[in-house]
Amino acid sequence: MVKEIVFVALFVCTVQSKTMAQSFEIGQKLPTTPFMVFNSFGVQMCLSECEKYVMCSSLNYNLKHFVCELNSGWKTESLSWISDDEYVYHEIPRPINKVCGAETCNAVSRCVRTAFDISVCVPVVCTDSEPVITNGIVVYRTYMPSSITYGCSPGFVGEGVKNVIHCFPDNKWETPVYSCYLDCPGTWESYAGQSYCFVTNQVLSWNNAKNICSDMKAYLMEIGSQEEQTWIRSKATQKLWLGATDEGSEGAWYWDNSRNAPTFTAWQPGEPGGGGSENCAVLDESSGWHDYSCTSTFQFVCEK
Repeated sequence: MVKEIVFVALFVCTVQSKTMAQSFEIGQKLPTTPFMVFNSFGVQMCLSECEKYVMCSSLNYNLKHFVCELNSGWKTESLSWISDDEYVYHEIPRPINKVCGAETCNAVSRCVRTAFDISVCVPVVCTDSEPVITNGIVVYRTYMPSSITYGCSPGFVGEGVKNVIHCFPDNKWETPVYSCYLDCPGTWESYAGQSYCFVTNQVLSWNNAKNICSDMKAYLMEIGSQEEQTWIRSKATQKLWLGATDEGSEGAWYWDNSRNAPTFTAWQPGEPGGGGSENCAVLDESSGWHDYSCTSTFQFVCEK
């Protein structure tokens, strides 16, 4: 309560009059993404800045951190205020266009007075739709000039050479060269130059396991030697899907990723013996191979 009184008193002292202060909704903000944000701004500066933009219809002002947020929309039946003691909210009636000296500014322009005391319209707002990165998030943005820095959602890792993009007024956003892919739920283990993710916290069908590996930019493991298999078994003791299948070529087993026939196998006696109903290979607890129905569910290892 004391904090709220201090903020309100500070705010009333900052604006030009009590009447103006009453036109603000104290303790309210509009839950929308602003088209422009200014830090270390006084409320009068915030009002003045909003007046320069045709598209500025309202503002949220943070009393505690002196942050000015300019909005292109108003409070409506579908978009109402939310309570926040650190904010005040103010709406500004807007004409369709703004007279700026001898010019009329459009919605993406700002009226600027030059050193020669001439008012001109300067495009400052990027109207192009922001690029969306699957499983990506915006971790930082600037407004003058417009830029976006991308990161990845929790559980995903980023890859690429360009995760910061810019948009210049009346232009388009640059294309990000960045993607987010699924991270290993544990840690990647290394053996003979390869990396392995042991997914032992869930059991999935062969195809679903294959898709999870693909989302990690990896594939279901392909065992190439007895030494590799022994190392795999030292890390996990339950049944594990292998990347081998004879789906579509009964009896002719091949690695799904490389499409090559295995050069090393460890089929148990009588295996593979499931015929057309068991087309996916499993490494069992005793380090032998079995064929199972691909709809069975087991733990698995992704390799890359």
